[in-house]
Amino acid sequence: MNISKQIKILTLTLLPICLLGMESQDAILQEKIDSYIKAQVDLEQFSGSILVARKGKIILSKGYGYANAELQIPCTPQTQFCIGSCTKSFTALMIMMLQKQEKLNVKNTLDTYFPDYPRGKEITIHQLLTHASGIIDYLDIKNVNKKLQLPFAEYKDKPIQPLSFEQLIDIFKNEPLKFNPGKKMSYSNSNYVLLGSIIEKASGKTYKQLLQKNIFEPFKMQKSGINYYKKVRPNQTLSYYFYPSMPTEFDLSGAGDGSIYSTVEDLYHFNREMKNVDPEILKQMYTPWLDSDSPNAKIGYGWFIDQIEGHRRISHDGGINGFVSLISRFPDDDVCIILCYNVTVTACPFVQISNDITALVFTGSCNRPRKTWWRRALQWGSNHSLSRYVIEKALRRFA
Repeated sequence: MNISKQIKILTLTLLPICLLGMESQDAILQEKIDSYIKAQVDLEQFSGSILVARKGKIILSKGYGYANAELQIPCTPQTQFCIGSCTKSFTALMIMMLQKQEKLNVKNTLDTYFPDYPRGKEITIHQLLTHASGIIDYLDIKNVNKKLQLPFAEYKDKPIQPLSFEQLIDIFKNEPLKFNPGKKMSYSNSNYVLLGSIIEKASGKTYKQLLQKNIFEPFKMQKSGINYYKKVRPNQTLSYYFYPSMPTEFDLSGAGDGSIYSTVEDLYHFNREMKNVDPEILKQMYTPWLDSDSPNAKIGYGWFIDQIEGHRRISHDGGINGFVSLISRFPDDDVCIILCYNVTVTACPFVQISNDITALVFTGSCNRPRKTWWRRALQWGSNHSLSRYVIEKALRRFA
């Protein structure tokens, strides 16, 4: 028997053994992650859905807790969540697609689209994408919550109209800049509100139309959309200050910076299809342009770039009205971790959970889940019948 035939026989013999070993490793990892999340559920620190994938294979896709506690509707991988600031990754991608079509350029200044915008000649699209414009975050403006939030009961079974780009821009347009454009990075939702409006002006289509045509449809995101709170349905996913009680209020902001709703499975489709995006676009989006105001991270276009467990991570998180989301992508390792919650940041240590799952994926072990001090404090307040106003004020102060 010649050597080539011997090698072929050996390969055919060992391949099933290798595949069996990989399946066994995936099963072990699935059990570890599932056990970890269940421990967080027992501590009342997690309610939502999770998807973890490696090398193109989904390791775990599962829901925990309730999408609607009152009706006992469980979370599933198909449950829709508002993803908050993860919307920015989509907005940045659409900007880059329009640049590829030569409908805009990241060097264009703000006055190109808003002729009367104060200091608009100094601010570029690039600076908006990297949060280096100096424009104040409209969420930091005093009393802005009165314009953005409405009581849950007031809009039950009624259509809700989100604020337009123009209405949102008017909130912050005349506020002084925090610093001269391009000097540093300071995270501001206002940047992506402006980018959303620029998308409409440059394309001649609405933000929603372009998102549907250029991303949702080709990326097979069939259960995703924008402006989730058009109408409150009895079976709609609710978000909570404390799980499983006290629904949050509605937020009428979000266009361009936080308006998308999606599922963990749809977000995984987004992750997979990003591989097929033009390499030049990805190169610019993943370039670490500036130091971020997040520890040890750089800012790209719509993504944060850092390292964890020795692996390069491209990620973004989002929080809006009690919904929290996190997309962690490891392109060099073909690993993706997606978390969507319907409890507030203060009730759910989402950064720690994400980092622990990352440790499980790359090292096989992580710290044992423990109840956070702020969760204990807020639970004490809830148990002692503190008013919703007091609890809400505490959340806004410390979240």
